Amino acid sequence: AQAYVDPGPSTMRRALLVVLGLMVLWMLRNMVTRDYRTHTKTFLESTGNEGKIEELVPPTSSELREAAAQRRSEAEQALEDVKQLKADMLLVKAMLNITTPAAPAAP
Repeated sequence: AQAYVDPGPSTMRRALLVVLGLMVLWMLRNMVTRDYRTHTKTFLESTGNEGKIEELVPPTSSELREAAAQRRSEAEQALEDVKQLKADMLLVKAMLNITTPAAPAAP
């Protein structure tokens, strides 16, 4: 009689699948629970490489939305400024009795 049972190929395969499954679950848990972005930023700041943060750490979607909203509001403000400048120029021209020359006729 044998003292030890000889594990067949199916038992070894099952054990390998269990180990691989546990490794995948462990990796997924680390990806979900750890904040690698903040860790990278603090590490770069502590080593004096603040300039590399924008290169190495991509912005989040909320940061991208905020930047787009900021650019949009700046563009809208610029358009309002241009409209106001045009109105001011018309007022100055009227005060100084300046007429704009007519555009030359096309041949």
